[in-house]
Amino acid sequence: MNKDPYSFKLQDYIHKENPYNTLRAYKSDWIDFEKYCKFNNYNALPSTHETIANYLIYCAEERSIKLKTATIIRRYSAIARKHRDNKYPIDRKLYIEGVLEAIARKKGNSNISAKALLDTDIKKIIDKIDEDKDEGSRIRNIRDRTLILFGFFGAFRRSEISSINIENVEELILGLQVRLVKSKTDQFGIGRNIAIPYSKNTKYCAVNSYKLWNEELKKFNIKDGPLFRKINKSNNVEIGQLNRMSPHRISLIIKKRATNAGLKNPKISGHSLRSGFATSAAFAGAEERDIMRTTGHKSERMVRKYIQEADLFKNNAAKKINL
Repeated sequence: MNKDPYSFKLQDYIHKENPYNTLRAYKSDWIDFEKYCKFNNYNALPSTHETIANYLIYCAEERSIKLKTATIIRRYSAIARKHRDNKYPIDRKLYIEGVLEAIARKKGNSNISAKALLDTDIKKIIDKIDEDKDEGSRIRNIRDRTLILFGFFGAFRRSEISSINIENVEELILGLQVRLVKSKTDQFGIGRNIAIPYSKNTKYCAVNSYKLWNEELKKFNIKDGPLFRKINKSNNVEIGQLNRMSPHRISLIIKKRATNAGLKNPKISGHSLRSGFATSAAFAGAEERDIMRTTGHKSERMVRKYIQEADLFKNNAAKKINL
């Protein structure tokens, strides 16, 4: 019998290497793989390399699902994780690596799948919000415009927008300093500071919008906890930590506000603000290192994709043709 008093905590610590949303996705992915195996009379755990490879091909080719490359790779990671946790390690080099590479070549593997909401798009969204003079919509409009401007100028992921607390935001002379305690690429919680400066045009200023929203929160005696909160049917801001807006809800608001402004695109998502900032900054001539300072990217490769996207139009030869 193992007498080590800490041995029972092993799995808890192992699972902490992945963020909550990833573990939730892994659970769903594993359930799907189990269903596939049951339908085809395969053994799911332990599974064979051939079964896993066939499942990945099924995910790529089955007309009813046809998953993206990134999702298929995540599904394999979920399967590998389940096997590793149960001491059935998988050798990726057998069948699987070749299958994943073939899927990536056939389907493509672009990391910038979200439609970027550029600075011009942000203006349209804010203009549309500000057109609404209905007093019943006022508090939601202030929250949503602040959320969108915050997400854009801070180049935040939707999960990061959700995680921001009031005490993480400090008002300075030149703007706001937002402390990200933890993010997708910072699972050890080292944290980093993001500066959001005042904008030249006060109408589209994230700092001014934040101040308006903060004043609304104070009316409900909210001075700490989640910055972006649910608003009930009585148009009251909900109190308490449990009323933090979820990343999914934030994504829905971004889509809704963009659609209302006439920006109808199925690829608009919670990532559209972040990709839009990076692309807009690159188009405006911002240095690569300055974009990375805001986005928090560790790799130049990802930022260069945004720069290349901006350069498609910025340095387009067709612009030289006078027609």
